[in-house]
Amino acid sequence: MGSIIIEASFPTDTIRIIKTGESVFSADRKTLTFSESALINLHEVFQHNLDIQKQDREVLASEELHKLFPSAVDSAEREYVKNSISTALSTWKQSLDEFSNTDKEAIKELFEKLMLADGFISPESLLKTKETIDEQYIDDVIAEYEKLMQQKTETENLEKKWQGFLKKHSWIFSYIFSFPIILHEDEAYVGGKGISNKNGKVTDFLVKNNLTNNVAFIEIKTHKTDLVKKGSAYRGNDVFSMSSDLSGGISQVLNQRDNFQKQFAIHKMNSEDKGFETFNSKCVVLMGSISDLNDKELGSFELFRSNSKDVEILTFDELLARFNNLKELMMGKVN
Repeated sequence: MGSIIIEASFPTDTIRIIKTGESVFSADRKTLTFSESALINLHEVFQHNLDIQKQDREVLASEELHKLFPSAVDSAEREYVKNSISTALSTWKQSLDEFSNTDKEAIKELFEKLMLADGFISPESLLKTKETIDEQYIDDVIAEYEKLMQQKTETENLEKKWQGFLKKHSWIFSYIFSFPIILHEDEAYVGGKGISNKNGKVTDFLVKNNLTNNVAFIEIKTHKTDLVKKGSAYRGNDVFSMSSDLSGGISQVLNQRDNFQKQFAIHKMNSEDKGFETFNSKCVVLMGSISDLNDKELGSFELFRSNSKDVEILTFDELLARFNNLKELMMGKVN
């Protein structure tokens, strides 16, 4: 069949079939030579397309007859033609841009169904597939994070962008706290309003330990926020004051915790989700970048941070380093 179709499409004097060897189209285009394996492959491709065309004709005829004689002719149901997926994927050039959103959704649904089919995927293949997906996901998260880190100047929207990133990837909070964390609320009201309904306190993120329900408070700035006060040293040439943003961020998150604890009973009474507690809740300030400090500034910053008893100070480039460590762990590169 394959040779007949080829002869009709590419008129030649001779079509040769050989048991082994290479398929050749002569320079004068008069002789086509096919190896047996190549001809078998062509037959499968042509047969697949003929099967699809046959079904298309049958379905179309049934649908039209059903419209004319609904009680006598049933509406046809299209069936899957074997090798359709392999034939379609044979033209794929390995770029996700080639898939439409409908394609992606269909692939996702197919993969979910196959995951439930007994014997289709071995535990080893399933584990490898999950590892591949996880690695791709963490690569995408790191790329998104690094793109934000490339912004060179502080802007009004930059902090909002970081808040949106952390809300989108809330699993990151577990890597900030080193125990299982879930996002409880973003921009949560923590108390502080007077009788005039003013001066309410809002924390950037209110998270909680997934096992103990103890909440924690996170205040974020940006990776471009200064950690130390720029300019001349406070004393000598190696003692630097912390920036007003860092001092203010620490005071702010401690104030949020204080207001929350003072009004804890009211918060719990007014909340639909009452599964949270506050036991000397932890506070975190995420801001700045270690890479923006020189050696002397870094020394002052580390002395200050190591003596911060109630507030953990974490920088954006340190968090990025944790992501890269996670990636290496997933890829088996950590000894």
